[in-house]
Amino acid sequence: MEYSSLDFQITRSPEASPYIYRASILEDGNVVASNDFELRQDLKLSQMLKSIEKKSYRKS
Repeated sequence: MEYSSLDFQITRSPEASPYIYRASILEDGNVVASNDFELRQDLKLSQMLKSIEKKSYRKS
């Protein structure tokens, strides 16, 4: 069985909102395919993480 490597990169799309990212597949360092997608931070998760962070500082 022969395997091929898959190189990809994810970058923030420069011309779009801060929630738009670009996923690209690379072949020999050149982009052969790309697609933009939206990735929004979940507000509830963010609030939970901040709460945990505050509690961890209080105990130290």
